[in-house]
Amino acid sequence: MSARTVLFLQHVEVERPGLILDALKGSGLDVEIRNLIATPGATADDLPTVSDLAWLAVMGGPMNADALADHPVLKVERNLLADALLYGVPTLGVCLGAQLLARAQGLPVRTGAELGRTSEIGWAPLRDVDRDDPVVGPLADAPAVLHWHGDRIVPASGTRVLAHTETTECQAFRAGPD
Repeated sequence: MSARTVLFLQHVEVERPGLILDALKGSGLDVEIRNLIATPGATADDLPTVSDLAWLAVMGGPMNADALADHPVLKVERNLLADALLYGVPTLGVCLGAQLLARAQGLPVRTGAELGRTSEIGWAPLRDVDRDDPVVGPLADAPAVLHWHGDRIVPASGTRVLAHTETTECQAFRAGPD
């Protein structure tokens, strides 16, 4: 694996990096997709070091970001995310991946029930989208995006929240330097 590699961590078959892969076409970057959940006994040795990565993307899945007893490899993924932040590797977390990224930063992830909210499933518009952000900015004028989660990231006072919905105060956030 070279520093020209984009590593995708996938948790279930249906949570693929579809449009992200489309955006990478012609970039000259190598793409590798791994599913550690489906790899019995997976450890940190099954992952590259962050210095080998051009960037890292962690996709979604149905499990809770703190379900470490049922899915111990999530701790391995969190450690990789923490290293990516430490070493400045561009990183994208989608759904569960964003929750794992939040946990790697020490941010809490709570169930909707803990926060007095129901699951957010369906199409809804994003609110207060940071139009200057290169990742979420293009979604500012989208009439609605698909949400499918019960857990919520609880941002700290200094967290740069990039978008929220009526029932979720942190749909997207910026981790690390701008």
